[in-house]
Amino acid sequence: MFCMFSNFTMIHAGFTKSLQSLHISLSFHVGSGCEEPEAFSVAIQQARVVFDQGLDLGFPMTLLDIGGGFPGHEAAPVKFETVAKTVDMALDRYFPSEEGVEIISEPGRYFVASAFTLGVNIIAKRVVSRDQQGENGELIDQPSLSEEPAIMYYVNDGVYGSFNCLLYDHAEVSVNTLKNADEDDDEFKYESSVWGPTCDGLDCILKSVPMGMHDVGEWLYFRDMGAYTVSAASTFNGMPAPTRTYMCDADLWYEVYPNVCKSYHKAGVCKGLPKMKAGHSLQEEWSPAPGCAESFVCN
Repeated sequence: MFCMFSNFTMIHAGFTKSLQSLHISLSFHVGSGCEEPEAFSVAIQQARVVFDQGLDLGFPMTLLDIGGGFPGHEAAPVKFETVAKTVDMALDRYFPSEEGVEIISEPGRYFVASAFTLGVNIIAKRVVSRDQQGENGELIDQPSLSEEPAIMYYVNDGVYGSFNCLLYDHAEVSVNTLKNADEDDDEFKYESSVWGPTCDGLDCILKSVPMGMHDVGEWLYFRDMGAYTVSAASTFNGMPAPTRTYMCDADLWYEVYPNVCKSYHKAGVCKGLPKMKAGHSLQEEWSPAPGCAESFVCN
């Protein structure tokens, strides 16, 4: 096994030997959620060096795995298109297609990062008064915004659950409310923090964020929570994992299942739709319920 270390990545060369052939592959990973496209270019250049070393030793170098870490949501610090362009240029330079090297990648984050939205329920709230003090700690008489209370919201998921990405994946999250945009913009904002349900002081989701006043029982939600969230969640302190509900746009669903109902634009109700669930095969045939083959209404 070849190993090469740098500031960006670690490169592995793997050997798989059978009775009839010797297959040698090379892989690297720049780090999940990498924000520097140039890291891919440097890693590909370093992989070329290892490839050449293997060829000099007489090994048939056949495959390169460029790893993952590709951004998968619009709010990412670097766009996927930027990373893809950098990777394409580096591969054209160091692994031209005429060499016949097979190129693969691990784009898990790219596919799932924006696929999930996490909804959390406010299970407790605490209003904390903020003492008004001067630069040297002395009390002052002039009013300021610091006289407004700070609010601590406790929700039913935290860093030991779906928000473990804050600790292990260097993620940054943004909280959203179910209030419409106009109502939310006009509402007075308080300095707030959002906490998980455990008794651990580490279980903090957002330390400081301006939010309107919310009550226990209301819902908050976080977008782009598909990568490294529920897959690494635990039930620490007996807190259950979140319920997963799968949804799909009706037009896209009927593109995947064109024979479920031939014309869902007409009035009617179709009860023959397949339920979205983990492990469902898109190749599986589905039949609409009797009497609804020609109509469907998407609620």
